[in-house]
Amino acid sequence: MNRIELLIETRNLLARAGFYCSQICNIRPSSFDFVARKDNLLFIIKVLNNVDAISQDVANELLSVAKYLEGVPIVIGRRSSFSILDDDVVYFRHGVPIMTYETLKNYLQGMPPVICAAPGGFYVNIDGEQLRQMRMEQGISIGQLARVAGVSEGQ
Repeated sequence: MNRIELLIETRNLLARAGFYCSQICNIRPSSFDFVARKDNLLFIIKVLNNVDAISQDVANELLSVAKYLEGVPIVIGRRSSFSILDDDVVYFRHGVPIMTYETLKNYLQGMPPVICAAPGGFYVNIDGEQLRQMRMEQGISIGQLARVAGVSEGQ
């Protein structure tokens, strides 16, 4: 799927989810492609095939527009320079959240992403008390759980 197809599909997805979507902005350069509003939620959307193409200047403009309009900036993309983006993961470039089309689709269906990509790997928030209780019930140490999960024991 090329950028234009991804852009149209993203706009259609939001419209089907009940968002009012602006026309696609064809003026270049532009820090965003369209905006989508539903109730008090406003998304300022930029679609890129390669998310590494977002420059610091464009990201700053996107963040400024979002702040001014009290909206949420989102970049929808397919890949970085090195790999295909994973679904259900939120990435960041220059402070702007980035996700795949599928991640946005899942979010709109009530399944928000729980994984955040950041320097050093992927991160999730875990209810520590609930995890501790389950570990204790099963008689599993933190070290055993970490080895089985393939993660470090650290925070």
